[in-house]
Amino acid sequence: MASRISKCIRRFSTPCNTTCNAPTPTVSDTIHASPVSPSSLRYCQDLVRNTDHENYLCSLFIPRENRDSIWSLRAFNSELADVLEKVHGNEQRVAEGRFRFWEDVIDKLFQGTPTRHPVAEALADTISKHRLSKAFFKRIISERRSQFQQHSFSTTADMETYAENLTSSLLYLQLQSLEISDVNADHAATHIGKAIGISSCLRNLPWVINGKGHLRLDIPNGLLAKYSISADEILRKGPSDKLADMIFEIATVANNHLQLAKELEGSVPKNAIPGLLSATATNEFLKKLERYNFNIFEKNLYKKDWKLPILLYRNFRRGVFV
Repeated sequence: MASRISKCIRRFSTPCNTTCNAPTPTVSDTIHASPVSPSSLRYCQDLVRNTDHENYLCSLFIPRENRDSIWSLRAFNSELADVLEKVHGNEQRVAEGRFRFWEDVIDKLFQGTPTRHPVAEALADTISKHRLSKAFFKRIISERRSQFQQHSFSTTADMETYAENLTSSLLYLQLQSLEISDVNADHAATHIGKAIGISSCLRNLPWVINGKGHLRLDIPNGLLAKYSISADEILRKGPSDKLADMIFEIATVANNHLQLAKELEGSVPKNAIPGLLSATATNEFLKKLERYNFNIFEKNLYKKDWKLPILLYRNFRRGVFV
């Protein structure tokens, strides 16, 4: 029997632009980086393994010669995410200082003068090898800063824009690191990034309720009004039928983007598949969310899935990402 989400594909989401939203990147000038130290590469690998387990598993299907580049990108994202988890709301100056630090790191990298930091040193090597787009790095920092400043979403379209600027940008950089220049791969990355970013907003909700770090309540104000739910009610009461209905609507938008990405699988170059495998983990999360009737507080949603490595291997062998 078709699942509840599958029956409602495109029911709630806004019409999707059929063109790829990835801009034509302005790649770096030739940067001659110093040889990166093994300790910097290990730092990045360990950071991703410990803070971004699902994407670490995905990275193991990347060709060995490209893994250090992927780990440097993911480590950069983890360093920015750490600001939200470790810095509290009354420490605005501390957070802004860290965001500015990473802006300076990126500026100096593209000037050929890397900062003495293990992630910066590894990124210098990645940028030197693959001529990555500075704009994508800047976009990621901007969205992380917006998260900390708790600029709320008005609509699900705002969520999609946020997800593309943050998660899709990271996927575009991964594709560049794999030397993939293909409009269908970029188009798939746009949809996969939106699905991952929107799903991450849902995944973060229990952490927001528990007051972890400075994560915001990533529920569009328009949906809160539509379902007559206040942010305070979610914080105080937790699960409810109307909250489940609202979560279902948001999950449907995420699933919609996964299905649009899946339609592109046959036209995406096979060597791009490893860079897009994170779609598999998001697909499994949405399936589990449906299984638990869209109760975002269900603890089993957040346990490590022992089947994920098997699913990743299966999809990798089949040349698919969903």
